[in-house]
Amino acid sequence: MYYIRIVLAMVIVLAAFSQLRAELPAPLITVDTLYHGPTEGYPGWGGAVFLPDGNSIISLKNPYIYPNEKSVPILIDASNGKELREFDTIPTSNSHNPQISKDGRYLFAESDLGLAVWNIQTGKILKYLRFCADYCLSPDGTKLYETIDNDNNNTGVIRVYDLNTLEEIEIFCGHDFHGGGEIAISPDGKTLAVCVSHDPIGYEGDNINRSVILINLDNKYGFTRLESFYPYNHQIQFSPDGNYLMYTYSHFNNNKITYIYIYNMLTKEKTIINDEDISNLFEYKTIFGFGNFLDTKTISIKYSKYLLVWDFKENRLKKMINFETPYLDVYNKKLVLCDYHGNLALLDLAEVSVNETTKSQDNYILYKNNQLEFYSDESFQGSTQVFDITGKMVANLGAQAFVIGKNIIQINQPLPIGVYILTIKSRTEQNNYKFLVE
Repeated sequence: MYYIRIVLAMVIVLAAFSQLRAELPAPLITVDTLYHGPTEGYPGWGGAVFLPDGNSIISLKNPYIYPNEKSVPILIDASNGKELREFDTIPTSNSHNPQISKDGRYLFAESDLGLAVWNIQTGKILKYLRFCADYCLSPDGTKLYETIDNDNNNTGVIRVYDLNTLEEIEIFCGHDFHGGGEIAISPDGKTLAVCVSHDPIGYEGDNINRSVILINLDNKYGFTRLESFYPYNHQIQFSPDGNYLMYTYSHFNNNKITYIYIYNMLTKEKTIINDEDISNLFEYKTIFGFGNFLDTKTISIKYSKYLLVWDFKENRLKKMINFETPYLDVYNKKLVLCDYHGNLALLDLAEVSVNETTKSQDNYILYKNNQLEFYSDESFQGSTQVFDITGKMVANLGAQAFVIGKNIIQINQPLPIGVYILTIKSRTEQNNYKFLVE
Protein backbone atom coordinates (compact mmCIF):
# COMPACT_ATOMS: atom_id res chain seq x y z
CA MET A 1 0.00 0.00 0.00
CA TYR A 2 2.88 2.34 0.85
CA TYR A 3 4.42 1.94 -2.61
CA ILE A 4 1.06 2.42 -4.27
CA ARG A 5 0.72 5.79 -2.49
CA ILE A 6 4.20 6.76 -3.61
CA VAL A 7 3.47 5.85 -7.21
CA LEU A 8 0.17 7.73 -7.15
CA ALA A 9 1.88 10.79 -5.67
CA MET A 10 4.52 10.67 -8.38
CA VAL A 11 1.86 10.38 -11.09
CA ILE A 12 -0.06 13.35 -9.71
CA VAL A 13 3.05 15.53 -9.38
CA LEU A 14 4.36 14.66 -12.82
CA ALA A 15 0.92 15.15 -14.38
CA ALA A 16 0.70 18.60 -12.82
CA PHE A 17 4.19 19.41 -14.09
CA SER A 18 3.29 18.19 -17.59
CA GLN A 19 0.12 20.30 -17.56
CA LEU A 20 2.11 23.38 -16.54
CA ARG A 21 4.55 22.81 -19.35
CA ALA A 22 1.73 22.25 -21.84
CA GLU A 23 0.28 25.68 -21.10
CA LEU A 24 3.49 27.43 -22.15
CA PRO A 25 4.84 27.71 -25.71
CA ALA A 26 8.46 27.12 -24.60
CA PRO A 27 10.43 25.90 -21.56
CA LEU A 28 10.08 28.22 -18.57
CA ILE A 29 13.34 29.03 -16.78
CA THR A 30 13.15 30.27 -13.17
CA VAL A 31 15.99 32.48 -11.94
CA ASP A 32 16.95 33.28 -8.37
CA THR A 33 17.06 36.89 -7.21
CA LEU A 34 20.64 38.01 -6.61
CA TYR A 35 19.81 41.38 -5.04
CA HIS A 36 16.52 42.55 -3.55
CA GLY A 37 15.77 46.20 -4.21
CA PRO A 38 14.35 48.02 -1.19
CA THR A 39 11.76 49.95 -3.19
CA GLU A 40 8.24 49.00 -4.11
CA GLY A 41 6.04 50.48 -6.78
CA TYR A 42 6.75 51.56 -10.34
CA PRO A 43 9.26 52.51 -11.56
CA GLY A 44 12.13 52.79 -9.10
CA TRP A 45 15.29 51.81 -10.95
CA GLY A 46 17.08 52.82 -14.13
CA GLY A 47 19.04 49.73 -15.15
CA ALA A 48 22.08 47.65 -14.28
CA VAL A 49 25.41 47.00 -15.97
CA PHE A 50 28.44 44.74 -15.41
CA LEU A 51 31.85 46.20 -14.68
CA PRO A 52 34.49 45.17 -17.25
CA ASP A 53 35.76 42.28 -15.09
CA GLY A 54 32.25 40.83 -14.65
CA ASN A 55 32.72 40.56 -10.85
CA SER A 56 30.59 43.58 -9.93
CA ILE A 57 27.38 45.23 -11.07
CA ILE A 58 26.26 48.85 -10.89
CA SER A 59 22.53 49.47 -10.62
CA LEU A 60 20.78 52.86 -10.72
CA LYS A 61 18.38 53.63 -7.89
CA ASN A 62 15.85 56.39 -8.53
CA PRO A 63 13.65 58.28 -6.01
CA TYR A 64 10.26 57.86 -7.67
CA ILE A 65 8.95 56.01 -4.65
CA TYR A 66 10.65 58.02 -1.91
CA PRO A 67 10.74 61.71 -2.96
CA ASN A 68 13.30 62.63 -0.31
CA GLU A 69 15.88 60.32 -1.85
CA LYS A 70 18.08 61.16 -4.82
CA SER A 71 19.23 59.16 -7.82
CA VAL A 72 22.22 57.07 -6.80
CA PRO A 73 24.28 54.28 -8.42
CA ILE A 74 24.90 51.25 -6.18
CA LEU A 75 27.87 48.88 -6.54
CA ILE A 76 26.86 45.23 -6.01
CA ASP A 77 28.97 42.06 -5.74
CA ALA A 78 27.97 39.80 -8.65
CA SER A 79 28.84 36.63 -6.73
CA ASN A 80 26.58 37.11 -3.70
CA GLY A 81 24.45 40.22 -4.25
CA LYS A 82 26.08 42.12 -1.37
CA GLU A 83 25.80 45.90 -1.60
CA LEU A 84 29.37 47.22 -1.56
CA ARG A 85 28.96 51.01 -1.68
CA GLU A 86 26.99 53.91 -3.08
CA PHE A 87 28.23 56.57 -5.48
CA ASP A 88 27.60 60.31 -5.42
CA THR A 89 23.91 61.08 -5.76
CA ILE A 90 22.25 63.08 -8.52
CA PRO A 91 19.97 65.76 -7.03
CA THR A 92 17.17 64.99 -9.48
CA SER A 93 14.38 62.46 -9.85
CA ASN A 94 15.72 60.31 -12.66
CA SER A 95 18.80 58.49 -13.93
CA HIS A 96 18.86 55.68 -16.48
CA ASN A 97 20.80 53.95 -19.27
CA PRO A 98 24.06 53.19 -17.40
CA GLN A 99 27.20 52.40 -19.41
CA ILE A 100 30.81 51.91 -18.35
CA SER A 101 33.96 52.90 -20.21
CA LYS A 102 36.11 50.08 -21.56
CA ASP A 103 38.92 50.75 -19.07
CA GLY A 104 36.49 50.75 -16.12
CA ARG A 105 37.28 54.35 -15.15
CA TYR A 106 33.94 56.02 -15.81
CA LEU A 107 30.27 55.33 -15.24
CA PHE A 108 27.83 57.24 -17.46
CA ALA A 109 24.08 57.67 -17.01
CA GLU A 110 21.45 59.95 -18.50
CA SER A 111 19.85 62.29 -15.99
CA ASP A 112 17.72 65.41 -15.70
CA LEU A 113 20.93 67.45 -15.39
CA GLY A 114 22.59 66.02 -18.48
CA LEU A 115 24.79 62.99 -19.06
CA ALA A 116 26.38 62.31 -15.66
CA VAL A 117 29.95 61.00 -15.41
CA TRP A 118 31.30 59.26 -12.27
CA ASN A 119 34.81 58.16 -11.38
CA ILE A 120 34.15 54.51 -10.52
CA GLN A 121 37.14 54.17 -8.21
CA THR A 122 36.16 57.12 -6.01
CA GLY A 123 32.40 57.14 -6.67
CA LYS A 124 32.53 60.89 -7.27
CA ILE A 125 30.64 62.75 -10.00
CA LEU A 126 33.22 64.36 -12.27
CA LYS A 127 30.90 66.44 -14.46
CA TYR A 128 27.68 66.57 -16.43
CA LEU A 129 27.91 66.52 -20.21
CA ARG A 130 25.16 68.12 -22.27
CA PHE A 131 21.63 66.75 -22.47
CA CYS A 132 21.30 63.98 -25.01
CA ALA A 133 18.64 61.76 -26.51
CA ASP A 134 20.94 58.72 -26.40
CA TYR A 135 24.65 57.89 -26.38
CA CYS A 136 27.15 55.11 -27.07
CA LEU A 137 30.82 54.42 -26.35
CA SER A 138 33.39 53.51 -28.99
CA PRO A 139 34.76 49.94 -28.68
CA ASP A 140 38.34 51.21 -28.40
CA GLY A 141 37.39 53.26 -25.34
CA THR A 142 38.46 56.64 -26.75
CA LYS A 143 35.21 58.39 -27.72
CA LEU A 144 31.61 58.96 -26.65
CA TYR A 145 28.93 59.71 -29.26
CA GLU A 146 25.66 61.32 -28.21
CA THR A 147 22.61 62.48 -30.15
CA ILE A 148 20.90 65.87 -29.89
CA ASP A 149 17.13 65.69 -29.86
CA ASN A 150 16.56 69.15 -31.40
CA ASP A 151 18.88 70.96 -33.81
CA ASN A 152 16.88 73.45 -35.82
CA ASN A 153 20.11 75.14 -37.00
CA ASN A 154 21.26 71.99 -38.80
CA THR A 155 24.74 72.17 -37.26
CA GLY A 156 24.65 68.45 -36.60
CA VAL A 157 22.79 65.98 -34.41
CA ILE A 158 25.78 63.94 -33.18
CA ARG A 159 28.30 65.24 -30.63
CA VAL A 160 31.63 63.53 -29.99
CA TYR A 161 33.55 63.61 -26.68
CA ASP A 162 37.14 62.60 -25.99
CA LEU A 163 37.03 60.06 -23.13
CA ASN A 164 40.49 61.08 -21.90
CA THR A 165 39.54 64.71 -21.38
CA LEU A 166 35.72 64.40 -21.25
CA GLU A 167 35.59 67.43 -23.57
CA GLU A 168 33.50 67.87 -26.72
CA ILE A 169 35.70 67.60 -29.82
CA GLU A 170 33.31 67.43 -32.76
CA ILE A 171 29.72 67.78 -33.95
CA PHE A 172 28.48 66.34 -37.23
CA CYS A 173 25.57 64.80 -39.15
CA GLY A 174 23.72 67.92 -40.27
CA HIS A 175 22.17 66.49 -43.45
CA ASP A 176 19.07 68.64 -42.82
CA PHE A 177 18.17 66.48 -39.83
CA HIS A 178 16.48 68.25 -36.93
CA GLY A 179 17.07 65.68 -34.22
CA GLY A 180 18.75 62.45 -33.27
CA GLY A 181 17.41 59.62 -31.17
CA GLU A 182 18.74 56.15 -30.47
CA ILE A 183 22.36 55.52 -31.44
CA ALA A 184 24.65 52.49 -31.56
CA ILE A 185 28.18 51.79 -32.78
CA SER A 186 29.39 48.62 -34.50
CA PRO A 187 31.83 46.34 -32.65
CA ASP A 188 34.64 47.32 -35.05
CA GLY A 189 34.02 51.01 -34.33
CA LYS A 190 33.58 51.91 -38.00
CA THR A 191 29.81 52.42 -38.31
CA LEU A 192 27.17 54.37 -36.40
CA ALA A 193 23.49 53.45 -36.58
CA VAL A 194 21.29 56.43 -35.69
CA CYS A 195 17.61 57.19 -35.53
CA VAL A 196 17.08 60.72 -36.94
CA SER A 197 14.11 63.01 -37.42
CA HIS A 198 13.64 65.10 -40.57
CA ASP A 199 11.27 67.74 -39.23
CA PRO A 200 11.49 70.25 -36.38
CA ILE A 201 9.78 69.41 -33.10
CA GLY A 202 6.10 70.27 -33.34
CA TYR A 203 5.91 69.71 -37.09
CA GLU A 204 2.74 67.75 -37.97
CA GLY A 205 3.14 67.17 -41.69
CA ASP A 206 4.39 63.95 -43.25
CA ASN A 207 3.60 60.90 -41.16
CA ILE A 208 6.93 59.28 -42.10
CA ASN A 209 9.35 61.72 -40.55
CA ARG A 210 11.98 59.52 -38.91
CA SER A 211 14.64 57.22 -40.31
CA VAL A 212 17.32 54.78 -39.27
CA ILE A 213 20.57 55.60 -41.03
CA LEU A 214 24.08 54.12 -41.15
CA ILE A 215 27.08 56.46 -41.03
CA ASN A 216 30.55 55.32 -42.07
CA LEU A 217 32.86 57.07 -39.60
CA ASP A 218 35.57 57.30 -42.28
CA ASN A 219 33.19 59.56 -44.22
CA LYS A 220 30.87 61.36 -41.82
CA TYR A 221 29.25 63.39 -44.58
CA GLY A 222 27.43 60.50 -46.20
CA PHE A 223 24.88 58.01 -44.93
CA THR A 224 22.75 55.03 -45.91
CA ARG A 225 19.06 55.10 -45.11
CA LEU A 226 17.72 51.73 -43.94
CA GLU A 227 14.12 52.43 -43.00
CA SER A 228 11.67 55.31 -42.57
CA PHE A 229 8.89 55.18 -40.05
CA TYR A 230 6.53 57.14 -37.83
CA PRO A 231 7.24 58.01 -35.14
CA TYR A 232 8.73 55.87 -32.34
CA ASN A 233 11.90 53.84 -32.14
CA HIS A 234 12.70 52.30 -28.76
CA GLN A 235 16.16 50.83 -29.07
CA ILE A 236 18.93 50.21 -31.58
CA GLN A 237 21.76 47.72 -31.24
CA PHE A 238 24.42 45.80 -33.18
CA SER A 239 24.94 42.08 -32.69
CA PRO A 240 28.19 41.06 -30.92
CA ASP A 241 29.77 40.05 -34.25
CA GLY A 242 28.55 43.20 -36.01
CA ASN A 243 26.71 41.23 -38.71
CA TYR A 244 23.22 42.37 -37.65
CA LEU A 245 21.51 45.56 -36.58
CA MET A 246 18.27 45.50 -34.59
CA TYR A 247 15.75 48.06 -33.51
CA THR A 248 12.27 48.01 -32.00
CA TYR A 249 9.51 50.05 -33.58
CA SER A 250 6.04 51.13 -32.42
CA HIS A 251 3.37 52.92 -34.44
CA PHE A 252 0.74 54.76 -32.43
CA ASN A 253 -2.00 55.78 -34.80
CA ASN A 254 -5.36 54.03 -35.10
CA ASN A 255 -3.85 50.76 -33.95
CA LYS A 256 -0.63 49.87 -32.22
CA ILE A 257 1.78 48.03 -34.51
CA THR A 258 4.96 46.80 -32.94
CA TYR A 259 7.77 44.86 -34.51
CA ILE A 260 11.46 44.11 -34.17
CA TYR A 261 13.52 44.85 -37.27
CA ILE A 262 16.76 42.89 -37.81
CA TYR A 263 19.01 43.96 -40.69
CA ASN A 264 21.77 41.73 -42.07
CA MET A 265 24.76 44.03 -42.61
CA LEU A 266 26.37 41.57 -45.06
CA THR A 267 23.48 40.49 -47.29
CA LYS A 268 21.28 43.60 -46.78
CA GLU A 269 18.33 41.31 -46.01
CA LYS A 270 15.91 42.14 -43.24
CA THR A 271 13.87 40.07 -40.81
CA ILE A 272 10.70 41.34 -39.18
CA ILE A 273 9.37 39.89 -35.92
CA ASN A 274 5.83 41.22 -35.48
CA ASP A 275 3.92 41.40 -32.23
CA GLU A 276 1.45 38.90 -33.74
CA ASP A 277 4.28 36.38 -34.16
CA ILE A 278 4.70 36.50 -30.40
CA SER A 279 1.13 36.94 -29.18
CA ASN A 280 -0.11 34.04 -31.32
CA LEU A 281 1.99 31.74 -29.15
CA PHE A 282 0.04 32.83 -26.08
CA GLU A 283 -3.62 33.05 -25.16
CA TYR A 284 -3.42 36.83 -24.83
CA LYS A 285 -1.94 39.80 -26.62
CA THR A 286 0.20 42.41 -24.93
CA ILE A 287 2.87 44.95 -25.76
CA PHE A 288 6.38 43.69 -26.32
CA GLY A 289 9.64 45.51 -26.78
CA PHE A 290 13.12 46.08 -25.37
CA GLY A 291 14.91 43.74 -27.76
CA ASN A 292 18.53 42.92 -26.89
CA PHE A 293 21.12 40.70 -28.54
CA LEU A 294 22.13 37.84 -26.23
CA ASP A 295 24.56 36.34 -28.74
CA THR A 296 25.03 36.12 -32.49
CA LYS A 297 21.77 34.21 -33.11
CA THR A 298 19.40 34.95 -30.21
CA ILE A 299 17.71 38.05 -28.87
CA SER A 300 15.68 38.74 -25.76
CA ILE A 301 12.17 40.20 -26.02
CA LYS A 302 10.20 41.57 -23.08
CA TYR A 303 6.69 40.15 -23.21
CA SER A 304 4.29 40.67 -20.30
CA LYS A 305 5.90 39.20 -17.16
CA TYR A 306 8.39 37.11 -19.14
CA LEU A 307 11.68 37.65 -20.91
CA LEU A 308 11.60 35.62 -24.12
CA VAL A 309 14.70 34.15 -25.76
CA TRP A 310 14.10 34.18 -29.51
CA ASP A 311 16.28 32.56 -32.18
CA PHE A 312 16.01 35.14 -34.95
CA LYS A 313 17.83 32.96 -37.50
CA GLU A 314 15.38 30.09 -37.05
CA ASN A 315 12.53 32.50 -36.20
CA ARG A 316 11.31 30.58 -33.16
CA LEU A 317 10.90 30.94 -29.41
CA LYS A 318 13.56 28.93 -27.57
CA LYS A 319 12.74 29.54 -23.91
CA MET A 320 11.11 31.91 -21.45
CA ILE A 321 12.67 33.47 -18.36
CA ASN A 322 10.32 34.03 -15.45
CA PHE A 323 11.60 37.51 -14.57
CA GLU A 324 9.87 40.70 -15.70
CA THR A 325 12.63 43.05 -16.75
CA PRO A 326 13.08 46.00 -19.10
CA TYR A 327 16.83 46.22 -18.33
CA LEU A 328 19.60 43.73 -18.90
CA ASP A 329 23.31 43.48 -19.62
CA VAL A 330 25.44 40.64 -20.97
CA TYR A 331 29.00 39.80 -19.90
CA ASN A 332 30.44 36.84 -21.77
CA LYS A 333 27.70 34.25 -21.13
CA LYS A 334 26.37 35.87 -17.94
CA LEU A 335 23.14 37.85 -18.04
CA VAL A 336 22.10 40.35 -15.36
CA LEU A 337 18.39 41.26 -15.21
CA CYS A 338 17.03 44.34 -13.43
CA ASP A 339 13.32 44.95 -12.82
CA TYR A 340 11.58 48.23 -12.05
CA HIS A 341 11.86 47.62 -8.30
CA GLY A 342 15.64 47.15 -8.31
CA ASN A 343 15.65 43.38 -7.96
CA LEU A 344 18.59 41.82 -9.78
CA ALA A 345 18.88 38.27 -11.10
CA LEU A 346 21.77 36.46 -12.78
CA LEU A 347 21.50 33.80 -15.46
CA ASP A 348 24.28 31.77 -17.06
CA LEU A 349 23.35 31.60 -20.75
CA ALA A 350 25.77 28.69 -21.26
CA GLU A 351 23.90 26.61 -18.70
CA VAL A 352 21.27 24.19 -20.00
CA SER A 353 18.32 23.88 -17.65
CA VAL A 354 16.38 20.68 -17.22
CA ASN A 355 13.46 22.51 -18.82
CA GLU A 356 15.48 22.87 -22.02
CA THR A 357 16.38 19.21 -22.29
CA THR A 358 17.07 17.80 -25.72
CA LYS A 359 16.89 14.16 -24.64
CA SER A 360 15.00 12.74 -21.69
CA GLN A 361 14.82 9.37 -19.97
CA ASP A 362 11.55 8.12 -18.47
CA ASN A 363 13.17 5.47 -16.30
CA TYR A 364 14.11 6.16 -12.71
CA ILE A 365 17.60 5.69 -11.32
CA LEU A 366 18.28 4.56 -7.77
CA TYR A 367 18.83 7.11 -5.01
CA LYS A 368 20.10 5.87 -1.66
CA ASN A 369 22.18 7.33 1.18
CA ASN A 370 22.61 10.67 -0.60
CA GLN A 371 24.03 9.08 -3.73
CA LEU A 372 22.82 7.95 -7.15
CA GLU A 373 23.64 4.81 -9.11
CA PHE A 374 24.08 5.54 -12.81
CA TYR A 375 24.94 2.93 -15.45
CA SER A 376 26.72 4.00 -18.62
CA ASP A 377 27.40 2.23 -21.92
CA GLU A 378 30.52 4.29 -22.54
CA SER A 379 33.26 6.23 -20.82
CA PHE A 380 33.06 10.02 -20.94
CA GLN A 381 33.64 13.24 -19.00
CA GLY A 382 30.44 15.00 -17.94
CA SER A 383 28.96 17.59 -15.61
CA THR A 384 26.03 16.82 -13.31
CA GLN A 385 23.25 18.89 -11.80
CA VAL A 386 20.06 18.18 -9.86
CA PHE A 387 16.76 20.01 -10.49
CA ASP A 388 13.38 19.86 -8.81
CA ILE A 389 10.31 19.29 -10.99
CA THR A 390 9.72 23.05 -11.44
CA GLY A 391 13.05 23.32 -13.22
CA LYS A 392 14.92 25.04 -10.40
CA MET A 393 18.47 23.82 -9.86
CA VAL A 394 18.98 22.54 -6.29
CA ALA A 395 22.51 21.10 -6.59
CA ASN A 396 25.44 21.69 -8.94
CA LEU A 397 27.61 18.58 -8.58
CA GLY A 398 30.33 19.64 -10.98
CA ALA A 399 32.41 17.53 -13.38
CA GLN A 400 32.91 13.79 -13.08
CA ALA A 401 34.59 11.03 -15.09
CA PHE A 402 32.14 8.26 -16.00
CA VAL A 403 33.16 4.68 -16.83
CA ILE A 404 31.40 1.81 -18.58
CA GLY A 405 29.06 0.12 -16.12
CA LYS A 406 28.10 1.32 -12.65
CA ASN A 407 28.90 4.89 -11.53
CA ILE A 408 28.23 6.46 -8.13
CA ILE A 409 27.22 10.14 -8.07
CA GLN A 410 27.51 11.75 -4.64
CA ILE A 411 24.82 14.33 -3.80
CA ASN A 412 26.51 15.51 -0.58
CA GLN A 413 23.46 17.38 0.68
CA PRO A 414 20.07 16.35 2.07
CA LEU A 415 17.08 16.60 -0.27
CA PRO A 416 13.43 16.92 0.83
CA ILE A 417 11.02 14.16 -0.14
CA GLY A 418 9.96 14.41 -3.76
CA VAL A 419 10.78 13.73 -7.41
CA TYR A 420 14.02 15.16 -8.85
CA ILE A 421 15.79 15.17 -12.18
CA LEU A 422 19.50 14.49 -12.66
CA THR A 423 21.09 16.03 -15.76
CA ILE A 424 24.33 14.66 -17.14
CA LYS A 425 25.93 16.77 -19.85
CA SER A 426 28.78 15.55 -21.99
CA ARG A 427 30.52 17.45 -24.75
CA THR A 428 27.92 16.37 -27.31
CA GLU A 429 24.61 15.86 -25.50
CA GLN A 430 22.53 16.13 -22.34
CA ASN A 431 20.53 13.32 -20.70
CA ASN A 432 17.97 13.61 -17.91
CA TYR A 433 17.09 10.95 -15.36
CA LYS A 434 14.38 11.05 -12.70
CA PHE A 435 14.91 9.83 -9.16
CA LEU A 436 12.75 9.67 -6.03
CA VAL A 437 13.68 10.84 -2.55
CA GLU A 438 11.37 9.22 0.02
